[in-house]
Amino acid sequence: MRLRARAFLVLASVAALLGSLALVPTAQAAFPGDNGKIAFTRQQSDGTTDVYVVNPDGTGLTNLTSDYPGYDDEQPAISADGSKIAFASDRTDSFEIWVMDADGSHQTQVTDFPTTFDWEPAWSPDGTQLVFQRLNGPNGLRIWDLATSTTSGVSDPGWSPDWEPTGDRIAFETYFSTLKSAELFTIVPGAAGSLVQLTDNTRAEDDPDWSPDGTRIVFNQFDFDGSLQINNELWTVRSDGVGLSLLYDDQDAFQPTFSPDGTKVAFQQNDDIVWISATGGTPTTIVGGSTWDYDPDWGPVPTEPTTGELIAFTSGRDDNAEIYIMGPNGGNQTRLTNNTAMDDYAAISPDGTRIAFTSWRDLDGDAEIYVMESDGSDVTQITTNTGYDAEPTWSSDGEALMFVSDRSGSSQLWFTVLDPPMTFGPYAAGGVVSNFSPDWSDQGVVYVSDESGNNDLYTFIPDGTVTTQLTDDPASDYAPDWSHAAADAIHHHVLFVRGAPGEGDIWDLTIEQSAETQETFTPNLWESSPSGRWDETYFAFARATPGDLSTAQIWTRDMEGGFHQITTSSGGNYNPDWGPCSLDAEGFCGAVPVPPPVRHVRAITLDLTQGDLFASGKVTCEEGFAACRADVPVRIERKSPNGWKLVILVQTNENGKYKQDLPDAEGTYRAVAKKVRLGADVCGPAISDKVEWEE
Repeated sequence: MRLRARAFLVLASVAALLGSLALVPTAQAAFPGDNGKIAFTRQQSDGTTDVYVVNPDGTGLTNLTSDYPGYDDEQPAISADGSKIAFASDRTDSFEIWVMDADGSHQTQVTDFPTTFDWEPAWSPDGTQLVFQRLNGPNGLRIWDLATSTTSGVSDPGWSPDWEPTGDRIAFETYFSTLKSAELFTIVPGAAGSLVQLTDNTRAEDDPDWSPDGTRIVFNQFDFDGSLQINNELWTVRSDGVGLSLLYDDQDAFQPTFSPDGTKVAFQQNDDIVWISATGGTPTTIVGGSTWDYDPDWGPVPTEPTTGELIAFTSGRDDNAEIYIMGPNGGNQTRLTNNTAMDDYAAISPDGTRIAFTSWRDLDGDAEIYVMESDGSDVTQITTNTGYDAEPTWSSDGEALMFVSDRSGSSQLWFTVLDPPMTFGPYAAGGVVSNFSPDWSDQGVVYVSDESGNNDLYTFIPDGTVTTQLTDDPASDYAPDWSHAAADAIHHHVLFVRGAPGEGDIWDLTIEQSAETQETFTPNLWESSPSGRWDETYFAFARATPGDLSTAQIWTRDMEGGFHQITTSSGGNYNPDWGPCSLDAEGFCGAVPVPPPVRHVRAITLDLTQGDLFASGKVTCEEGFAACRADVPVRIERKSPNGWKLVILVQTNENGKYKQDLPDAEGTYRAVAKKVRLGADVCGPAISDKVEWEE
């Protein structure tokens, strides 16, 4: 038995609120998506409380409100898109509603009424409003509009509100003098006669929570023994009040919450957070131990854009290594490659429009470099040889790729200009020396070499001269990543891993001072492949059991030293690369960068039953650019199962035109002319190209 913190208030009859008890049609909608983190309240050793989040498997336990010791932060509620958490806090000496980002950042006070207690927040489906309980006059449920900072009443009395995810209704519990006990109701805010009673018995109902599709409500039912809450059970009921069903019978089961996919229900049992199947069964513990954990709320994976500031990474969740992208908090994880061969080492271009990667899909089965658009389209093979070509990195202008290749007999650095395609190398020390893991920036190329007999970091400027050794440590240094500091910055940094292969921690090297700082301290874990956010406030990395990439997950670390796990899928998630963002006046990631158009293409599928195949067109100038002239390279490409393959490279004549006979082969073709610079002139992309056949 547990003494409940909330006292049930018996208030005067407000029978006028009852209105009509006509049934409301049952809502129908799809489930919102994958299961994200569970937010809950934990009581600390000093008796105060904090808001935590945890993954459904119990990993990634994080205190989001630890920066405010000595206060009570509790009753978290995750927004419908998973990006925000509302909670109650007494930091101002009275309970008010606060809101923070899902990672605990940007904690902001919402309500400010010192003479009342505002708590138990719940989000509207669109994230623009919060419903909450107010005590100490007037008591009851109120709605706060986040845009206008205004409040309006819903029901007096009322508590434990939860907003229907598919519509306008709010489920809550209340006790009117005409009722036998506390019962569940739904109401449409501001709509007269919309109050509907869902339960009617001598037991008390509490903590309603809607299923993601809006068809059912799970809740706690119990009896009173004086001030004690006993005989607790979890029940579900249809949203029209029909179809009561016992879900779980346990003395200490409280505060149920549906998973976002509707298949599970998490709740407090004794002092732990557990979950069961939405059809019942045996609980699985998520977090347990000697602490008192309660108030769980299960949120979806945060919804984030798939353009702009992205993290590209490799995942083995599909039993094969593939390239994925996601938002900076781990939301909207999207698979870009789908091939039976392994795809790895994603690198986002400086303008955010393309991703270079390594793939073993070549017919020879060896590693080659490919480039695709940031949405996974237009896959183009860049290198073609029998050697190992991997680990691409972009030049700062996006016109070339440096990579590792063993085509000369040992691991060396090479680079390829993309248009027209030309390959150069090797760079740095050659022979039996191995050079690998390059990262290219305006400051030069940082790479790993065993030239000194141990893996250390080196740099050289892009023309291959002025090689400088950066580190000299008995341990192995590898996986370097330049910071994105401005060229005129006082200090420039390189993140890297120090430790034996398959283990190690992340370090930071300040180039100008030759100062090394250890950033992570986890002797029993392997942390690798760091990648810095462009405003230098976060870096992403992979954390795994030493030597076992299948256990790896992507984490971020913020500038205050806080760690955040942003992937949870099995199969391993690793090799993150943080894409660009536009910096605001204060140097922080602001608006999504809008890159200039780099190509316009037209494709046509041909039925070559007669005639000859040829490609023709004209490269024209973008508005504002100088007139184009001869010798602009145009790629004629044919689509294959492994992406676009170069058929032939042609050049424009003095009028910017081109025409080229092609081998007759049925398929889908395109002509591509990227923006190029020829002397002082800048030519725009081809916009009138065509590939066709004629009789």
